[in-house]
Amino acid sequence: MEMIGAFEAKTHLASLLDRVAKGEKITITRHGVPAALLVPVGPSEQKLSHKEIVEGMRELRQRVKPSKRACAKWWMRAGDFERSRDRCIDGVGLVLPR
Repeated sequence: MEMIGAFEAKTHLASLLDRVAKGEKITITRHGVPAALLVPVGPSEQKLSHKEIVEGMRELRQRVKPSKRACAKWWMRAGDFERSRDRCIDGVGLVLPR
């Protein structure tokens, strides 16, 4: 583990962060006394791809069905009062044609 003074650490922070990202640990000192330790962050959570997010939303849509009342409220909030008159079928949000 390398020890670096605070002034040098401030001057070369970007290169120190690159080294730490590769797994190195660096101690930052203030007047020769250890003050901080730069260590790599633990394993981060893997980000989901766009495709995985869309698939998850589709699965959720299959599991959760809005009630007729929730569907009517949605249409009212959208300002379409004609469609809000309990015209949703099976709570899925399908609107009957007149």
